[in-house]
Amino acid sequence: MTKTGKQFEVLTKEIFELLSREERYTSVEHDVKLKSPDGERQIDVLIRSKAGALDLTTIVECKDHNRILSVEYIDALESKRRDVNASKAVLVARKGFSKSAKSKADRLGITLCIARDAERQLRNVGLQIPVLVREIHGIHLNPNYEVFLEAGTELNANSALLVNDISIAEAFRNAILSGELQPKATDDMTKWVPSFTVESAYMRDAKGQRLNIENYALSYKIEVNYYFGYVNELPQTISVRILSQNEEHIFFKADDLFDYKNTLKKFSSETEVPMINGIFIESVMLPTIEFKEVALNFKRID
Repeated sequence: MTKTGKQFEVLTKEIFELLSREERYTSVEHDVKLKSPDGERQIDVLIRSKAGALDLTTIVECKDHNRILSVEYIDALESKRRDVNASKAVLVARKGFSKSAKSKADRLGITLCIARDAERQLRNVGLQIPVLVREIHGIHLNPNYEVFLEAGTELNANSALLVNDISIAEAFRNAILSGELQPKATDDMTKWVPSFTVESAYMRDAKGQRLNIENYALSYKIEVNYYFGYVNELPQTISVRILSQNEEHIFFKADDLFDYKNTLKKFSSETEVPMINGIFIESVMLPTIEFKEVALNFKRID
């Protein structure tokens, strides 16, 4: 077999490893020899699974041809399946199958799949699923509230950073990650009232005593860079289309998203990002939020 054929087998093995993560699947092996009445038969990918007390085997044949496969490939795979007494057979191609091949595979219960990767055909089959990464690189927070302080009350540097014993920076971060706050660039300060401060809010003085506060709000401004592209442009994306089930499974590496600065195109404004319709993948890259400077202003009330 050619080097390209071996690479296609490895791609197929990786795909079925991803598809076979359920507990009932026990192993996915590449290039296995099984006994048959006429000697050993080579199996490109072998999937072992269990159904109750039964041990099941699925043989997968890989054909990395630059043309659609004819019905003869179905006949050959069914013969091999019978020879090795496999429970099921799967035929994987890169281009597809003829009408007669699909018809006979359906009649024999052979599953037909089309496998693709980003390096070769995936770029040309219309799998244009957008990927948008919002990189928050600047956050400005300003707490606002009213508090009554008795004479002699002392505050420490963290007094304004904790409300109801909750870190305001962490609460702001969680609000963005949960979708409560949209991570969009803002030119002016925007007001946000954390839900846990609506009914009652307090801070603590230097001795740990609670001080009730009113009208708590957090003014914020964030700076965002945008990175945009498509799943098929990520270098490690692979997909498989299972024809009998009319399903398309797409897999990509999380590392490619973490490396978004090298894999996606940068935009400085959201208005420059291409329009997104339908299904898309969005990720938010959020730095650790720290207050570099906190100013407390007090007004004496006579």
